[in-house]
Amino acid sequence: MIGRADLRGANLVGADLRGANLRGADLRDADLRGANLRGADLRDADLGDANLSGANLSGADLVGANLVGANLRGANLGGANLSGADLGTQWIIQGAVRSDGHALMLQMLTGDAEPMVRAGCRIFTLAQAQRHWEKTRKGTPLFTETEIIVRGMVALAVARNLMPRLRDTEAA
Repeated sequence: MIGRADLRGANLVGADLRGANLRGADLRDADLRGANLRGADLRDADLGDANLSGANLSGADLVGANLVGANLRGANLGGANLSGADLGTQWIIQGAVRSDGHALMLQMLTGDAEPMVRAGCRIFTLAQAQRHWEKTRKGTPLFTETEIIVRGMVALAVARNLMPRLRDTEAA
């Protein structure tokens, strides 16, 4: 049997690891800031306390990965499979992909003071998202679609006891 790749504490800042097979790799404390991990196989990888800020994890397979203490701020997780991943106290709810191709997520990552909505590369508080979409999309099918997706993610977060129930005016 092939052993797990031991990359503990590795400096992989900005590395191009597109499509890399890192299944089961030990990447604890690795510095992966700005790394391109698009489509990488990170199933069952240990990314505990890794710095993934600004990393591109779009389409990555993170099934069963350990992400406890990992810094995911600014990471692109669009289309990533996080099923069974352990995020510790952080959480991410993957919403639907809008008709314009933007994947929506509701997340609470280390350092976030409140749940944040991610739409493509933009990150908003729920209130900021509401104001932005009312200003730029009000009265359009895209506004309605966005509102349905965000409300669904908020409902899931409430059902999972990740956040308190919001008043209707706060839920996007």
